Amino acid sequence: MVYKNKIYSLIKISISFCLILWIIKKVDYQEIMKIISSVKIHFFLLGFLWLILDRILMSYRWDILLMAKQVDIPFYQIVKIYYLGTFSGNFLPSSIAPDVVKVYFASKYNAKTSEILSSVIVDRVLGLFSLSVIALFSIGFIFFDSGEINRKSLIVIIAILFVISLLIYSDTILKKIRFVKTSHVLQVFKDNIIWKSLEKIYNSCNEYKKNYGAMKSALLVSFINHALGILAIYVLSYSVGIQVSLLYYFVFVPLINVLIMLPVSVGGIGVQEGAFIYFFSQVGVTSDEALTVALLFRALTIAVSIPGGILYIIEDTPHKVLSSK
Repeated sequence: MVYKNKIYSLIKISISFCLILWIIKKVDYQEIMKIISSVKIHFFLLGFLWLILDRILMSYRWDILLMAKQVDIPFYQIVKIYYLGTFSGNFLPSSIAPDVVKVYFASKYNAKTSEILSSVIVDRVLGLFSLSVIALFSIGFIFFDSGEINRKSLIVIIAILFVISLLIYSDTILKKIRFVKTSHVLQVFKDNIIWKSLEKIYNSCNEYKKNYGAMKSALLVSFINHALGILAIYVLSYSVGIQVSLLYYFVFVPLINVLIMLPVSVGGIGVQEGAFIYFFSQVGVTSDEALTVALLFRALTIAVSIPGGILYIIEDTPHKVLSSK
C-alpha cells in the first residue's frame, strides 16, 4: 500500500511538473510582471472581500447541515473551524485534509463523530452537485457554440457528464452494493468495528434525505458560493484590464473547478493555471493574461486562508476551550 501511494504521488508530481513546463513555454514572464504591476488595487481588494464572504457562506452551509443533526456549535466557532481547515489545506498533501481537520475540531463539541463526518461528506457532495449543475448549463452553452470551444472541450464535457452521472446514480449503486447479505465476502467483515463505523456514517448521511428543508437551504447557499467565486475571478480579470463577457466566466470557471478537483496533480498546481490559459484563450484572452489571473486567484485563495492560521495562534482552539470548562 505504501509503495502504491508513493507511485501515485510521483505520478501527480510528474503531471504538475509537465503542465508547468508547458505553461513556461507558452508565456512571457516579463509581460506577466507588467500585467501584475498594472493591477487595479480596488478591484483586487473587492475580489478578496468576496472570497472572504464566500468562506463565511461555506461555514453557514455547514452550520445548516450540523443543525439538521442537532449538533450545537456556535457559528463563530464553525467559522473558526472552517478557516482552520482551509488553512491546513495549504500545507497538508491530501485534498481531504481540510475535512479531517474540521471533523477533528467539531467532534470536540460532544457530538458523535459519525454525525460530524456525515455533515462534512454531505457538505462536499452538495458543493460538487451544485458545481456540476452550473457546469451542465455551461455544457449546454458550449454545445450551441459553433466555434473552437465545441470541438476542443469534448473531453471536458464527457468528464463532467461522467461526474454528474455518478452523482445521479450513486445512491442507486450504493443501495445495490450496500451491506449485501448474500455476499460471502461482505459477511466476513459484517461484524468488524470498521465496517460498523462505515455503516453508521452511511446511515447518518442517508438521514439527510428526511430533512428536505435543510438540504434545500444548504444547496441554495452552495449555488451562491459558486457564484461568488466566479464573480471574484471576474473582478480579478477586470483588475488587469481583461474585458470578457461575464457569461464566459460562468461557462469556464465551473469547468476549471471540476478539473482542479480531479486527483491528478499536487494541489491542482499546473492544472488550474493550464485550464485558465486553455479556456480563456478561446475568447481572445492571451496566455500571459490568463496565467496572471490564475496566479492572482491562487494568491488570493492562500491569503483568504491566512485568518485560519492567525486564529490558531492567537486564540484558543475548540478543544482547548472545552478542556478548560
